[in-house]
Amino acid sequence: MSAAQNNKPAASVASEAFGEALPKLVVFVNDKFALENRFACDGAAFRHMEIAREFTRRFGDLLLGVYSFDLVGHLPQEAAYHIASLDSRGIKPQFVEALLKSWIMAIQCLVKRDAADQLIPAVQHLLKQLPALYERLQQPPEVLPAEAQPFFDLLMAKNRKFAAEHILSRIREGASIERVYADILLPALERMRLLWLQNKVSAVDERAADDISRYVILRVMDGIFGERRFPFRALVACMPGEQEALDVEVFANFLEIKGWSVYFLGSDVSDEDIMYAIMKNSPQAVVLSVSSIAGLPEAQRVIAQIREKYPQMKLAVHGRAALLARERLAKQVDLFISGLEGGHSELLKKVLPDA
Repeated sequence: MSAAQNNKPAASVASEAFGEALPKLVVFVNDKFALENRFACDGAAFRHMEIAREFTRRFGDLLLGVYSFDLVGHLPQEAAYHIASLDSRGIKPQFVEALLKSWIMAIQCLVKRDAADQLIPAVQHLLKQLPALYERLQQPPEVLPAEAQPFFDLLMAKNRKFAAEHILSRIREGASIERVYADILLPALERMRLLWLQNKVSAVDERAADDISRYVILRVMDGIFGERRFPFRALVACMPGEQEALDVEVFANFLEIKGWSVYFLGSDVSDEDIMYAIMKNSPQAVVLSVSSIAGLPEAQRVIAQIREKYPQMKLAVHGRAALLARERLAKQVDLFISGLEGGHSELLKKVLPDA
């Protein structure tokens, strides 16, 4: 071990060791799982090997984010999304248990003992939490707030026109755009995602709800004329690998309503796409969304690229994972965005001195 490594905290050394071994760990877990479950009585493991491989890849990225940003306590909550996805596709709990045990063995075999001893307890704890996670999956969700229920019903009915009119009517009655989005649109959409994870609505229902919600926010933007125009440009994008873009798309839409020129790149773009868009559009501010802990290591790398090439640019981060990693990212970014009006006001303060 080098002198530099000796000066690092044990957790940092362990996370680096995990990152270096990750490609081999993924191969080990896939091979071990396939070998052990090839002759499973119901053949489920064989039929779902591609899904299991996808889980292994995503879980490896999640572990790297958890270890690198000291977010071990959030692993069960974050992993629950992936486990629910497996459950909805017919992969039984015993196969998930086998996958987690394969991860423990892989770390024991491929990572040096001192580092492995730092890494394994998190997976062991998740393994113990599996029964409770599956029990929560079967529980009915909490009652949706009364204000969001009518809009949710319109999403379920796939009634795009009435869904948009419902939101617009609330704004005409005096509700702020922020409150309408925060209290109606986003809770209804989150409920649809939860029901999809619980296999209570179809993937078609969930995708339709996303599409209708995008239509709604476009109608809101078209229906509200903002006389104020700022001479500022903002580029808004999800980090590479991020699939859920609607939360940050709502924020991008809110900036446009407030008078910004916004370039929205959407979800699952590459770091090359982000850097090219910055070069092409020369925004005063860049907003990067990081909703999943698995996306944090890549986010940190892209943030470093932006800082190196555009040191004067205002850089903001958005999303649940970004807020969880606030302590680790604080020196690299100018602003953590939480809320629509508050996020806009703080972003405006950051760029105004440069106007």
